[in-house]
Amino acid sequence: MNDNKIVFFDLDGTLCPNNDLKVNVEMIELLKTFPKRGILSVIASGRSFYETKPLLETLELDAIQNMI
Repeated sequence: MNDNKIVFFDLDGTLCPNNDLKVNVEMIELLKTFPKRGILSVIASGRSFYETKPLLETLELDAIQNMI
């Protein structure tokens, strides 16, 4: 059995409750524990790659899937 896990996050209203591309510190710390637990983290957003790239780097996530 494969134990790999992947989690997709929306930004606006989910990771960024105020739609301002700002994530609270507690969520950032939680997301940074995912790689140690074997969880791949991906942002799924309608925002452009250039808008979301700085957030990807800040959160140290694995990928962004832009849904345009």
